[in-house]
Amino acid sequence: MEIKIAIIGAVGGLISGAVLSLIAPWVKWGIEKKKLRYEKRVKLINEIKSYIEADEFDRRDFVTTSNYSIIRCHLKEEVVKELEKPYNISAVQMGGTLFDLKRKFILEDLARISDKWKIT
Repeated sequence: MEIKIAIIGAVGGLISGAVLSLIAPWVKWGIEKKKLRYEKRVKLINEIKSYIEADEFDRRDFVTTSNYSIIRCHLKEEVVKELEKPYNISAVQMGGTLFDLKRKFILEDLARISDKWKIT
């Protein structure tokens, strides 16, 4: 009787060990996948912000970049329309410097996307 209990315990331990050895790499892969996606998103947001904040920013050039192609589906529809409409100057004098409203729209939407993606 004691031998049966020992055998049952050994078999149970063997089965649970085998199952866990298969599940653990899958869980680790899932965590690594989320980490890589997060890092890729942080890099994308930072690259776009740097591009937009540069003095030589031109929305006509921006909409032809690969980063724009990636982020476009996440931007609000009105921001996309504003970026892709025929060129006209939308600017206002603020604090003695020329402030491009399109930059403001894009940066606000990037902030919204960053919050959604939990990028701090």
